[in-house]
This record gives sequence, structure tokens and C-alpha cells, in this order.
Amino acid sequence: YRIACGGSGGGGMEPLFEQQRSWCVREADLDVEAMNEAGALLSGRKLDFSSFRGKDCVASSPLRKVDLVRVRKVQPSPSSGHLVFPAPGDDEDGLGDGHPLVLVEVEAKSFLHHQVRNMVGTLRDVGRQRLAPADVMAIVEARDRRAASAMAPAHGLYLTGVMY
Repeated sequence: YRIACGGSGGGGMEPLFEQQRSWCVREADLDVEAMNEAGALLSGRKLDFSSFRGKDCVASSPLRKVDLVRVRKVQPSPSSGHLVFPAPGDDEDGLGDGHPLVLVEVEAKSFLHHQVRNMVGTLRDVGRQRLAPADVMAIVEARDRRAASAMAPAHGLYLTGVMY
């Protein structure tokens, strides 16, 4: 999932090349460390993701094991003005000259309807410091969609690979 930081109001302009390819947010500096801490709580074991499940989900069980949630900030390439999906370690903080992008990578065998978008909405609130990382577990334990943050928009969500 791609979040473009510093645009969409608040004095910042939306990055031209990211307008329909990323969730453009006003915050110029999301707390990526806190977002990673929260993401780590959602990964590595089977959890009931009812709080992150879309209302139209037809899965028979809300139990899922998310293998990885990784959040990192990258700078757009100075030459292109935008960034496709860099490998970890490529073009890290401070190497570009555009709006920073926050990439949220989520890996699992399967997902519930809207699970990743709902997780990203909540992680954004952690990054904005509206939620503490530990609040994410309380949201999971609530097993109620209303406990989580607003869903992130569809543009910004990408399937980047399938592993067999």
C-alpha cells in the first residue's frame, strides 16, 4: 500500500504522479517506527481479524495469519518525480527531492475482504499519533469493525507478488 505524505491540503500540494496511485495525506511526517511496532503486533500468529473485515466479507472464518507487516518511508527518485516499488534498502530517507512515500507491505496466505485497507487506515492513525501501537491489539480483541479506523481508499493498494 502506498501513502504519499504532505499533500492534499495543509499547505502541501498533492504529488502529481501519485494522485490516483497513492493515498495522499496531509501529514508530512508519519511515525513509521510506531506504525512498524503496531504492524508487528498484527503479524506472526493467527488472529481474529473481525475488526478489519469488510461488511460484505463472505469468508467462513475471520481467523488469519499475517506473516509480515513492514512499513518504510522512501523518497521519490529525483529524476522521475515518483517511485515505483523499490527493493528494501533502495532510495531510503533523504535521497530524493519529492513528497515522501510510506510503503506498507503486508504478506499472508489469504486476506479477508478489505482487511489490508482497514489495517492501513488504522496504521495511518498510529503514524499520526492518534492511536498508540498497543491500541491495535485492543482493536483486534474488540472483534468489531467500528473499533478500527476508517478504511484507506482503494487507490494505493497493489498486489506486488504471488508466492506458491
